[in-house]
Amino acid sequence: MRDVLDQIRRRDPMTFGEPKPEHFGITAEQIETHRQRAEKQSKKEKACVFPLMMLGFFAVAVLVGNSMATEPMVSRLVTSFFAGLVGGPFCCFLGLTVLNAYKYVSKDKTTRFTEDAIAKYHQAVREWKEAQERARRQFWKNLSGRQFEAELAKLLLVCGYDVERTPMSGDAGVDLWLTQNGEKTAVQCKRLKKPVGVAAARDLFGTMLHHRADRGILASVSGFTSGVRKFIGGKPITLLGLNDILHLATTRKGTKSDENEMGMDSLHGCLDSRLDSRSRS
Repeated sequence: MRDVLDQIRRRDPMTFGEPKPEHFGITAEQIETHRQRAEKQSKKEKACVFPLMMLGFFAVAVLVGNSMATEPMVSRLVTSFFAGLVGGPFCCFLGLTVLNAYKYVSKDKTTRFTEDAIAKYHQAVREWKEAQERARRQFWKNLSGRQFEAELAKLLLVCGYDVERTPMSGDAGVDLWLTQNGEKTAVQCKRLKKPVGVAAARDLFGTMLHHRADRGILASVSGFTSGVRKFIGGKPITLLGLNDILHLATTRKGTKSDENEMGMDSLHGCLDSRLDSRSRS
């Protein structure tokens, strides 16, 4: 089991497949059974919280009250009440801790091994997904400016758009032109090491007006300054950051028959939701 975790940490997550239950000596049925049992156990523990807290409250209140037998009645009641408020949650926590410890100790070796293996399997899956996410982010960050344009063009093409790349020189502030259902969108791709400034947004908006584009997209993997966000307020321009690009790249992965539809829905949702939120503000 440790070998699987080590391989995930050492190898390229894009080439190392997702961890499987059999790598840890367990089955999918055992994982599902454990999940259902854990849900039932969680419900039982939640049901015990209030009774244990009340029991702890009264027990602490009585003990404190008896220890103050010589004090005035009002002082005893107030002190006992607040002592119960503090002691009740503590007794509840202590009771649940002891109960869970007893349950774990009373389990046989086979059950312990299975539960430990399931925990390591879930840890391996989490680490594998996190490694994949890091690798995808690094892939986009390592692209050159022209490579960034090319990869984004491929992504938007899969999303159902007709994509036209402009020449390297004389692009008039636009790297890609998108068309779909008679709608024309200008895309400016910025591959910088620092957040994109407002000048790029102004150039894009000027080109949109000149070419009568319906929409504009300013894409960057390094983020945008507050000036950019302020400038595009009320304008049909969408900021497409690294998280948005990764979301589109993930969403478009589906079966062959529905890949384009999934991508278009995702991109339309990304554009429309941002434009709607700005129009309301």
